[in-house]
Amino acid sequence: MISPEETESITTLNNKSGILKKINQEIVVYSEETHLQIANEKIKTLYLELKDLILGIDNNIKVNPKKRYLAYTHQKKILLLKVQSKHYQQMTRKKKSQ
Repeated sequence: MISPEETESITTLNNKSGILKKINQEIVVYSEETHLQIANEKIKTLYLELKDLILGIDNNIKVNPKKRYLAYTHQKKILLLKVQSKHYQQMTRKKKSQ
C-alpha cells in the first residue's frame, strides 16, 4: 500500500508551511543579460561582436549561461567567458595530446 507521503504532489506541498515558496524564491535563472548588466558599454560591444563571430562558425554552437560564466557549447563546452565590468576572461578547451 502507498502511504500518503509517497503520493504528495506539488499542490499539496504548496500548502505546507511555505516550503515550496521558499524554494521558488531561491531558484535563479541566469541569462546573457544577467552577465552583461555589470559590463561597461565597451565590454558589451566587444562581447556581442565576439558572440557573432563564435555563433557564425557553426549553427550548432549554443550559449549556455551559468552562474559565474557564459558557456559556448557544441556537444561539449568549447569556450567559457566571464564578463566583468571593465574586461572579460575567456577559457578554451584544449585538445588532449595523443
